[in-house]
Formats: sequence, C-alpha cells, structure tokens
Amino acid sequence: STRPSTWLTPGFSVTERTASIAAMSGIKAFLDFVDDDVPFDVVDTETGARMLCLPYSMETNDFSLVQTKNMDARQYAQTLEDHVRQLASEPGEGKVVCLGMHTFVAGTPARTLAL
Repeated sequence: STRPSTWLTPGFSVTERTASIAAMSGIKAFLDFVDDDVPFDVVDTETGARMLCLPYSMETNDFSLVQTKNMDARQYAQTLEDHVRQLASEPGEGKVVCLGMHTFVAGTPARTLAL
C-alpha cells in the first residue's frame, strides 16, 4: 500500500510535536496551519525534512460557517465568493483558496444548489 504524503490532523488536535512526527513519517505537504493564505516551507529541526505547508482556512470551512455561525446556504456561498474575490484583488502570487467542505454540510442538496 502507498503511504500518505499529505496530512491534516483530525479535529485540529495538533500538538507541538505534530509537524515533527509528520516529517518523520514521510509527509511532504502539511495542512495544519491556519495562519496565512500563502504556502510556505517548514524544515523540521529533528529530521531536516522539508514540508510544504498549505494553508487551511477556517473562514471558508463549511462546518465553521454553517454549523457554528448558522449561515444559510446563500450566505455561505456569498462568503466563499467574497473570500475568493478579496484574495484575487490582492497583489502577489501563490495564494491558496482552501474550501473545507464536508458532504454532510456543503454537500446537502439545498446548499449544493446555492453554490
């Protein structure tokens, strides 16, 4: 079997050792950072392994917006559009638009229609 090369810690239960453990396990792309819209590299101090950190945005996560902030389908769709438009208007290249979507939230028929 093929080992995963990308990692997102379930439930954002990250510890101070998560990145190091991921690097030792051969992970090449890490999705646990929510601090930027631009990918960046991290070098593990224990192994010297380099990992690409791809931003994960809680501002576009369906669970955060629909389940926690109680947005309806149209509000959720508008928020995603606003997020993409804002990033596109900013100077620079290499930004990531992360759309964290779950089948039981954004994948419902009414929300899919709005998207």
